[in-house]
Amino acid sequence: MKRITNILVFTIIITTFFNCGSAFITKNSDEWSEYELRPSKLTYDGEIFYYGRLSDKTSFGVFWDKVVEKDGEFYYKILMQDFGWHRNTKGGWSGNLNSIRREKFGYIYVNPKRKVAVYFNPSNEKYSAFKVKFIQ
Repeated sequence: MKRITNILVFTIIITTFFNCGSAFITKNSDEWSEYELRPSKLTYDGEIFYYGRLSDKTSFGVFWDKVVEKDGEFYYKILMQDFGWHRNTKGGWSGNLNSIRREKFGYIYVNPKRKVAVYFNPSNEKYSAFKVKFIQ
């Protein structure tokens, strides 16, 4: 009986650890880590406007980049799909509301592996894509 209890407790702990999407995000993770960011902090001059740190203590900066801006819709769609959404027949996004992650306005989502970030602006309810640079 004690062995079954130990196995059950171990299984619950492991399942909880692996189901926490952003529990431990490293420089090589293909997951989205979220950070709160006010719209007034955004700049489009190519200078780093946001500094952050991943779970493994890797520092990064976010800045505007012309190529990433052109690919913004591509990254936005990847983010939505990674959150568990899919396109429905009417062109909108659908998903199982019990198992999906929702975007938050006023947050920037950083994907370290792709070296991109997607920001959801609460002022105009639109998204923007930015470049991510790791800082030594």
